[in-house]
Amino acid sequence: MSKKLTEGTLYLKNFDQFSKYITLAKATGYVPETFEIEGIQDNIKQNGDVVIRLRFSRHGKTSGFYDEHFSIIIRKSDDLILGFVDLRRENSITPEEVAQLPRENEMPALVKNFFDSWDANYLNELDDYAYRSPYGENILINGVKLAVAGTEWKWVAPKTRDWGWVVFGKNRKPIIFERNIRWVAGRTTEKWLHDTYLETGSLDFIPVEVD
Repeated sequence: MSKKLTEGTLYLKNFDQFSKYITLAKATGYVPETFEIEGIQDNIKQNGDVVIRLRFSRHGKTSGFYDEHFSIIIRKSDDLILGFVDLRRENSITPEEVAQLPRENEMPALVKNFFDSWDANYLNELDDYAYRSPYGENILINGVKLAVAGTEWKWVAPKTRDWGWVVFGKNRKPIIFERNIRWVAGRTTEKWLHDTYLETGSLDFIPVEVD
């Protein structure tokens, strides 16, 4: 087992005690309908705060590193959703589909609609927006590498100077969302949503490959 999976307590069954957090995850409206809870890693730390990681997979089947999954991180002190990833084959793109990704002029409305649906106050606190495309991660389906990528909207929270971003895929739905990310000559915040971190413990950025 990866060293990162030994931190906190990892649950692969008996999820009833975590019904509150499963409900919070589903309340975002972004957990895919065909995905069920696969595993929960409780009492891990992110920026020194105690958080819980929930991983959903297609029909709840066991997934390995880099398989498709929906994962979410929730801060336990106040139930704040710190981020999620929706890495499914439906969100993958080919080189020919890169042109279908959201354009810069679409992004403000997408970001506003995203936050208005579940955390409207947060958007009002942000500044220093920027965007880039494509951005995402690679997944493996039956040994075949697929790129799940989209257009990224990035910001800085003025009060804390923490970073955040949301990435919208070709269907204009969020595929990656993270906030409260600390950056001092590189990322210092743990990457619990990302399989590269779970497997290696590395905070290094590994770019998506659309090929």
